[in-house]
Amino acid sequence: MKNCIICNKLFKPKSNQKTCSMECSEKNRKAKHKKRNKNWYQKNREEILKKNKVHYNNNREERLKKQKEYNQENERTIKQYREDPKNRTREKTRRQKPKNKVKKKTYQKQKRKNDLNYHITYNLRSRSNFAIQHYITTGKIMSSKQYGINYPKIIEHLKPFPNDMENYNIHHIIPLRSFNLENEDGSANIKEVKMAMAPENHKLLSIEEHNKLNHFELVKKIMKFGGGSFYVKQFGYKI
Repeated sequence: MKNCIICNKLFKPKSNQKTCSMECSEKNRKAKHKKRNKNWYQKNREEILKKNKVHYNNNREERLKKQKEYNQENERTIKQYREDPKNRTREKTRRQKPKNKVKKKTYQKQKRKNDLNYHITYNLRSRSNFAIQHYITTGKIMSSKQYGINYPKIIEHLKPFPNDMENYNIHHIIPLRSFNLENEDGSANIKEVKMAMAPENHKLLSIEEHNKLNHFELVKKIMKFGGGSFYVKQFGYKI
């Protein structure tokens, strides 16, 4: 008698038999196959990644097109998968891994350097998230869609971009702090956030011009009219 290597059940082996049944034998075969593939991948990892990268670059447009079609056809399934608590926890854990953080940071830095639209969207998102976190004491940060923030429209509103974009700041004409971004219960005042982050409230100013502005006096002036939303309703996004 001996123990099955899969289920540990006692059985009477025939010759060199290691498993007690066909089911355990199949599980053992799959486990061996998986281990063999894993070892092979680890030995050839660099070469495989290199080939995959070349293949992706050669077929990038086609793959992106197929991925877009798949996402559109399976929108509901993808949404259900993403909203599943288990999958959300798994994805969050994956993102928090040090190597993935470094990888993401490197990618973002390079993309901001080469893609002006991405660079501006990144800055806008950072500023809007900072504003919401700064002025709202409770509640989680939601997606830009839930707040009614449309980054592509903001970018179109700011165009054309100057060649020396690094010498410019994105300026909120009506300062964010003049809006009431928080409800009485501490949650986000979505109506005010949407108004504060409207495309019309964004303007490109040179760093020199931006630094000359007296933001404190500007906020003080607007608050005399009852705050940002009241000011916008009366005068629009003009100072």
